[in-house]
Amino acid sequence: MSSTKDYVNAFNTVGQYHNKKITYEYSSTGAQNDITWTAKVYLGEELYGEGKPQKTKRHAQASAAQAAVETYERGA
Repeated sequence: MSSTKDYVNAFNTVGQYHNKKITYEYSSTGAQNDITWTAKVYLGEELYGEGKPQKTKRHAQASAAQAAVETYERGA
């Protein structure tokens, strides 16, 4: 997948297929001018992916979604 939105859209489709809510949880560290974001994504109440630290919230979301899609594809 080429764009950060692709993984987010792909995992949203998984949520719709299973009729479960997708929820992202964000955290940040660092100084205000040098924030690093991380995200976790849940399918219903189950943690499905945790992203790698990123410089933007959007990229953190995409990283978590990528991890979730990979987990889903492995059959977790």
